[in-house]
Amino acid sequence: MNEVQEEGNPLSQDFDIKSLLKFALPTIIMMLLMGLYTIVDTIFVARFVGTNALSALNIVCPVINLIVGLGTMLATGGSAIVARKMGAGETVRASQDFTLIIGAGALFGVIIMILGTALMKHSKSPSRAGETSRRKWR
Repeated sequence: MNEVQEEGNPLSQDFDIKSLLKFALPTIIMMLLMGLYTIVDTIFVARFVGTNALSALNIVCPVINLIVGLGTMLATGGSAIVARKMGAGETVRASQDFTLIIGAGALFGVIIMILGTALMKHSKSPSRAGETSRRKWR
């Protein structure tokens, strides 16, 4: 690897706590904001919509958390893989891996959409919470 690439690539420099935070901080902030969003959404639904809507939110929330976890896994793991390749000077491989990760994310999104739509149509619940949760997904 030549010196021009090393100077322009922050991944090829010395590793310390500052550089760790530089790369980990966006993921940490995203996780905190997602948690805050869930808490605020629950408070507003409970206070202004009603108990059936809160029940529906609690039915749907684990599925949403699973989807967010899958997205976080792809983003965090994918960025580590791409960063490692970039740090080794393998920019073509890093670009190929990035494209693969984006494609995998799109494929997971389509699969989740198809499964969610199929399960919503066949979901039956004796309470109004089931119908409210189906409306929240739409």
